[in-house]
Amino acid sequence: MAETERANDADLTVDDGRLAARIAQIRGEQLERVRRRLGTAIPTHVVSEETLTAIAHDVREAELLRVLNDPAYPGVARTLAELGSGGGGGLIDKALRDVTRLVGAMWALYLDATPGGLTHSRLTALWEASHTGGRTHAYALLAWLQFLAYIEPAGEAPDDGRARLYRPTERMRSAFRAYFTAQLRAIAPLRPEAAQVADRIGDPQVFARFVALTGEGLLAATLLLRPQQPPPFNLISRRRSGLVMLWTLLLSAPQAGVWPPAGAFPVSVNDLARRSGVSRMHLQRLLDDTVRAGMLARGQDGTVRVRSGLRREVNSFLALLVVCLANTARVAAADRP
Repeated sequence: MAETERANDADLTVDDGRLAARIAQIRGEQLERVRRRLGTAIPTHVVSEETLTAIAHDVREAELLRVLNDPAYPGVARTLAELGSGGGGGLIDKALRDVTRLVGAMWALYLDATPGGLTHSRLTALWEASHTGGRTHAYALLAWLQFLAYIEPAGEAPDDGRARLYRPTERMRSAFRAYFTAQLRAIAPLRPEAAQVADRIGDPQVFARFVALTGEGLLAATLLLRPQQPPPFNLISRRRSGLVMLWTLLLSAPQAGVWPPAGAFPVSVNDLARRSGVSRMHLQRLLDDTVRAGMLARGQDGTVRVRSGLRREVNSFLALLVVCLANTARVAAADRP
């Protein structure tokens, strides 16, 4: 018997009780990290109590369900999926194919917009604070961004003459201004304040403030939502072009007013691989792995169906994206002179 599933399953990957416990745990971890670094020249990145509290408030179950239950959500979700499916070329398209690089590029902009600037040591401290990387990741990201001519040397860091300072080029700023503007306009049907910031993000001061808030909020969300065990969604999101392939797959289903699509829909591996910019084998592996993990069901007639596990992961991911973007937009809008 086929399992019965709601179009927008209320089951989420976020739990209010865990959020409250995580704040206390993060506070202790940060204090210990600072204690270990006392007397050294190695920077330590600490998320402010204010940011942690604000993000924790916005990513509560009630806030996420408010997004998912809004009649505008399916349309917003499809637009966000379209933005995440790549194909635009340039830095953003390359970064979308590797979540680590996309986050790292945002953090590079964030560090440039905050006191101390973009240096290898500050980027390393940020990776370490997030528990997602360290010195090697920082070196690799800086090398990648330099290769693409999206950052350039900017002399020595003012607070440490031994550290090299980098700055984003206008090409990088332009790419991310366009990316953030598109995302803010996409969520405006759910959060109207996002449109206000989208209209003003061309102002260098507004952009700098927005990326500073985005970087700090992204780190806070990463810390607050870090699970004890790798989540099932990692099977997709940590794979090369994983999210690009997922969004392309889901967008190939007929529009039916729900997200993700509730019924079975036909798939062509060759067509999806072409549209995703990957090999047929790479896309077939994704389908096979998600079926084995119980996130997709495959029919004998060449169709697939989204199961409740994948529905929960996708809806939680997109709802979190909406509330975090909206939080950043709200604070940025409040800063308006």
